[in-house]
Amino acid sequence: MLSSRSDTVGSQNGQEAAPLLDTVVVEIASGPIHVLPPGALRVAKSGARLDRFAPKGGLRAIGRDDVLRNADALTNSQIAELRTMAGQVGLGPDDLQFFRGGSNYSDLLDRVLIGPNVLPNAADAAVSRSILAGMSPRAVIAHERGHLLTSRAGNGLEGGSLLDEVQASLVARQLQGLNNVARYQLLRDAVERERSQGQRVRDLHPQLPYLAE
Repeated sequence: MLSSRSDTVGSQNGQEAAPLLDTVVVEIASGPIHVLPPGALRVAKSGARLDRFAPKGGLRAIGRDDVLRNADALTNSQIAELRTMAGQVGLGPDDLQFFRGGSNYSDLLDRVLIGPNVLPNAADAAVSRSILAGMSPRAVIAHERGHLLTSRAGNGLEGGSLLDEVQASLVARQLQGLNNVARYQLLRDAVERERSQGQRVRDLHPQLPYLAE
């Protein structure tokens, strides 16, 4: 169950994992399910990463190779709680898709894709010095909505770039439905990313078009 304070997810002993898709699909309301053309997107078998084949920046993923997060399939009850959480930070039903890959925002689908790594890995979070390792699912979903907002506004930067990830976290921390912990985590994420490349918030802020408007 998701805790109201930290949004961590407890074990669901004996509960079946939700039947998530192995490939990304676009669900059309009151219509058929349309599968993306072969080669457009490929989901890594580990379920921890999504490789990019799409043009226009493709996927904007919060994860990093040096930070471990959950790789176990989400259960039905976890998905239900995450859907509620997504609505609380402003994502509509048509903005969201659950699947087996890593959580990200897809330019191609114009949709937030939520995978197992929306949840932290408790063991790694306990020892990692990165804020990303212990980031709550609410903060992760908000970060991806930050990508959605900036991209739809025409202010998205190069996918995977420092500026694009920093902008997403700074936009996300202003969203509704966040507690103080999530807002702090998103600010720390932006600062941590900047410091990893020898930058400072005050120096990068003028280069973030969504926030500069």
